[in-house]
Amino acid sequence: FYYDPARIVYHTTWDRGPLSAALDRHPDDPAAWMRMLRAEGFTHVLIDPVMLHIWGNAGWRDPRLDPGMLLSAMSTEATVVARTPSGVTLYRLPDR
Repeated sequence: FYYDPARIVYHTTWDRGPLSAALDRHPDDPAAWMRMLRAEGFTHVLIDPVMLHIWGNAGWRDPRLDPGMLLSAMSTEATVVARTPSGVTLYRLPDR
């Protein structure tokens, strides 16, 4: 397994990342989110639904980042690469 730490982007409760930007531009079009992320050079997305639930229950999560909606969209538009027993899932974005 190889990764370049300089190419990893993450989203916290205190900022808005590339996925939020994609949701801003295309709120109801998961395929467009994938295209936008791909155009920015992203190949994969890691989603931790438990953490998103925790952030949501605390009122910290971007309300658009609903775990169920994200998992459904990713399952439809992307390919599962790996999933942990706790549900953290790595998705490969579709090719452009």
